[in-house]
Amino acid sequence: MAQNAGVTGKSRWTDQVSLGVLASSVPRDVIDDAVAAAGRQARRSDGKLPPHVMVYFAMAMVLFADEDYEEVAARLAGTLGSWGCWDTRWGPPTSGGITRARERLGFEPLAGIFARVAVPVADPLTRGALLGPWRLMSIDGFEWDAPDTPGNAAAFGYAGSGKDRSAFPKVRVVSISECGSHAVVDAETGPIAGKGSGEQSLARKLCRRLGDDWLLIAGRNFYGWEDWSAAVASGTALLWRVKPDLALPVLEILPDGSYRSVLVSPRAGSKARQALISAARAGEDLEEDKAAAVRVIEYEVPDRDGDGWDLVALARELRTEYGIGISVAPWMPAGRVDATDGVPVGDCRVRVVDPVSRAPLPAGETGALEISGPGLFLGYLGRPDATAAEIVDDWFHTWGLASIAEDGYVTLAGRTKDIIIRGGLNIPVAAVENLLHQHPDVLDAAVIGLPDPRLGERACAVLVTAEGRHLSLPDVTGFLLAEGLSRHFLPERVELVDALPKTMSGKIRKAELRGRFGGDPARVANG
Repeated sequence: MAQNAGVTGKSRWTDQVSLGVLASSVPRDVIDDAVAAAGRQARRSDGKLPPHVMVYFAMAMVLFADEDYEEVAARLAGTLGSWGCWDTRWGPPTSGGITRARERLGFEPLAGIFARVAVPVADPLTRGALLGPWRLMSIDGFEWDAPDTPGNAAAFGYAGSGKDRSAFPKVRVVSISECGSHAVVDAETGPIAGKGSGEQSLARKLCRRLGDDWLLIAGRNFYGWEDWSAAVASGTALLWRVKPDLALPVLEILPDGSYRSVLVSPRAGSKARQALISAARAGEDLEEDKAAAVRVIEYEVPDRDGDGWDLVALARELRTEYGIGISVAPWMPAGRVDATDGVPVGDCRVRVVDPVSRAPLPAGETGALEISGPGLFLGYLGRPDATAAEIVDDWFHTWGLASIAEDGYVTLAGRTKDIIIRGGLNIPVAAVENLLHQHPDVLDAAVIGLPDPRLGERACAVLVTAEGRHLSLPDVTGFLLAEGLSRHFLPERVELVDALPKTMSGKIRKAELRGRFGGDPARVANG
C-alpha cells in the first residue's frame, strides 16, 4: 500500500511539474487575449469548462497523449485548482461535455496562442544554436494521423488509394524549428493530397515569415525558384540542398572547392538566360525577379545507402566578416549576462563610433559598432570597392548599433539604419522608442525614418495603442517633451496601427513599415 501511495504521489508531482512548465510558457493572460481576439469568450459565467480551461486541456492532451479525455481532465483539474483556474464546485467533466466544449472553442484561439508564444528560445550558450551571427533554423515536413471523421476526411483526405489507402485522414505539416533547442517556431498545415497540398506549397507561406537573423537549412525537396525567391525576400541567410540535376553554371571556383553560380528564373528564355549568366559572371547586379547569385557546395556522404551519395547545397549570404567577436560565458556575473551581450572574445577589439564621421564615442553612448582583430575577414571576393568602404584602418564597420560600458560589456541596440538623419542631425531612435513605451496608452512602438525632399528624412512614430485610445501628434510630442526629450528629436508624424509587423524572433520589420507609410511624406496624423 505504501508503495502504491508513493507511486501515485510521484505521478501527480510529475504532472504538476509538466503542467507548471506549460503554464510558465503559456500564461493565462496570453490565453485570455487569444480567446477574446477569436471571439470565443465564455457564454455563461458558471460553466465548468470555460475557454481557458479548454485551451489548457488541448495542450495537456499532448503531454498525456496515452490517456483518455476523463483522465487528462482529472490530471489537469488538480493543477488548475492550485493556480486558481478551477472552481472546486465543478464536478468531473464527462467525455461528451469535453467534446462539446472543444467544439465551442474551435482552433482559432490555439492558433493565436501558438503565433504569440512559439519563438526561438536558445541562448548563446545553447549547443548548436548559433553559427557566427546567425541563429540556426531548419524547415521540414511530416504527416499526422487525424481522427477518422467525415470532417477530417473532407478537409485533409487520405494518403494513397484503393487497398493502399491510409486507415486515417492525414494532415500534412511543414514546420520551422530552432536547431539548438528543437523548438518549433512556425508551422503550416494542409491536406495530404490535391492541388496545393505539397510541402513546397506550405513552405512558401512560411518563407514569407522568416527572421532576418536566421540561417535557414532545408532539404532538397523544398527548392524551387519561387520558394527560393520568397525566402530571399525575407532577408534571411539560406543553406539549402538541391537535386543534382539543377543547372548551376560555374562562374568562379573558390579556394575551398565551392563555386559561385547563378539561379535563373525558369521564365527566362534562352537568350535572356545567357545574358543573366554573363552579367553574374561579370559581378553585375541582378534583378531579383530574374536571377539570384549563389554559392554552390558539392559534397559526398560515402556511407549512405541508395542514390543520395552525391549532394549539392546552395548558400545565400553564408558569410561572416568576423567569427565570434562578442560573447557571454558562465563565469560572468549573472547581472551582466542578463543585461548585456557580453565582452570581446580573445584578441577581438570593438569600439563605438559616430555612424557618419566614424569618430569614436565615449563609454555609455550608443553609436555604430566597429570590430577589429585576428578574426577579421580579408575582404569581399572580387569587390575591392566594398572592402575599402567597410574596412578603414583595420576597423570593420558592422552597421550594428551598440554601446560599451565602462567595464567593457557591450550592449547591442539594433542596426545603424535605425538612426534617422534629419538635416544632418542624428535622431536616436532607440531613445525615442524607449520613452514612447513608457506612455500609459502605448502598447508597442516603432520610430522609422521616412524620405523628405528637403531634410533627407523625417521621424514617424508608429504606435499600437490601448483599446479605445487615440493619440494625436500633439499628444505624443507633448508627452515626449515632458519626459525630457529634446525638441530636435521629436517625431513629425504619427501613425496608429493594430499591430507592428514582426519576424518570428520578435524583431520589428521596419522596412515593411517604411514601405507602408513612406509614399506620402506630407501626410501627418494631427488627430
